[in-house]
Amino acid sequence: ELIEGELTSFAIPAGATKIRSNCFYGYTALTGVTIPDSVASIGDAAFASCQFLTAVSIPEGITSIESATFNSCISLTSASLPDSLVALKSRAFNGCTHLQNLTIPVNVTNIEANALVIGATTIKATITMKPTTPPTIQSNTIGANVEKIIVPAASYNAYVTATNWAAYADKIIWNKSVSLVYEGNEVVQVIVEDILGNTSGYAYRAPADNSEYSAGYYWADEPIYEMEIEGHILTFEPV
Repeated sequence: ELIEGELTSFAIPAGATKIRSNCFYGYTALTGVTIPDSVASIGDAAFASCQFLTAVSIPEGITSIESATFNSCISLTSASLPDSLVALKSRAFNGCTHLQNLTIPVNVTNIEANALVIGATTIKATITMKPTTPPTIQSNTIGANVEKIIVPAASYNAYVTATNWAAYADKIIWNKSVSLVYEGNEVVQVIVEDILGNTSGYAYRAPADNSEYSAGYYWADEPIYEMEIEGHILTFEPV
């Protein structure tokens, strides 16, 4: 039997298929857990209030993070989620105050209330969204301490106009990285890589005073994204 307060690490036995609800609830000394690929489901609040759990990797095959699975895991700094995931239930990561970065896999379609209340006032969080279609969310799915939401470039407009996502439009950005290509001292191309690893090269257009570069084709009717890189202001707009 597992005794509260004494368990510091645990490896789920290979061949196990389920972690029951509340299985590790309140094991405050638990710092690490290994979940084998055989596990197909994890119950509600299975790791809730494991206050010193620092990292978790969910295996492929899991389709849902159930209600309050990692609720109040205040020391959690790393959570790896599988591409098989389609849903995050209510309070899945609620109160994970040290979780600064979380990537939502490409097949997720639904994220329930308070599932992504991560980060803290002094520890701002970033959520990376891989789904190209914005998942269904509630008005309180995402916490106030999420500072940035990174989305696929071609899905930017879909996210900033989607129900409940629109409220986070000022936090949503689309690029993973932007770099400039030079010939001598002259900028000849802008390279953009989005979060899905798609790389595009854009010609630039310089105004008369050479103070600003506009990178070619974008997915909107008006310029919607501007950034400074290597001393140049880049404005992404239609051509």
